[in-house]
Amino acid sequence: MGNSGHHQSSVKSLQRCKIEIELNFIVLAGEEKLGCDIVGKALRAPVRLIASNAGVEGDVIIEKLLGQPFEIGYNAVRPLDW
Repeated sequence: MGNSGHHQSSVKSLQRCKIEIELNFIVLAGEEKLGCDIVGKALRAPVRLIASNAGVEGDVIIEKLLGQPFEIGYNAVRPLDW
């Protein structure tokens, strides 16, 4: 792992949104929940595509990134740098 561009930002934005919702005990329902789910999928898409192009399972990378500090991202050029 190392610093990387857009895909790091998208997953980390998702991570921050999830934390904010959990810390403030926000309960989403109806259209708000649907909108949140759509944004969540959109934020995962760049990482999934980049990982897939690198021959790695995108969902695995997303889960690993969500557990890392904001500064840590996935480097598709050197995927063994976890």
